[in-house]
Amino acid sequence: MATSFEDELRIFKSGLSEIELLNFEAQGLVERVGVHILVARVNQNMTQKELARRAKVDQGDISRIENGEIGATLLTLGRIFHVLNLDFSLPNPIQQTESLETSLKVKKEKKSANPYRNRKIAS
Repeated sequence: MATSFEDELRIFKSGLSEIELLNFEAQGLVERVGVHILVARVNQNMTQKELARRAKVDQGDISRIENGEIGATLLTLGRIFHVLNLDFSLPNPIQQTESLETSLKVKKEKKSANPYRNRKIAS
């Protein structure tokens, strides 16, 4: 039976350290933001050169952002989103905190459920 892309991705992610997983997820976010900018710009019949001029950003940076090659500062993203008339909002910090607290609680419960954790070896 062939595995789905989601299964392959889940297997790949399970082999990553926490830092590698965060970097992997961050890169995905960078790529999604870049595609969002690209689609909005094309839908508005705007060239990269025009967007760069109006947002006061280097045209090469616009290209690299749209291709997911580089991230951008919040200031740069704010200027680009403003020119493209896109909503530039961050997640609700209360929801983010609750999500983080839930994740940490689950992680702590998994560690405490490990029967081999903190077991002393008789010498």
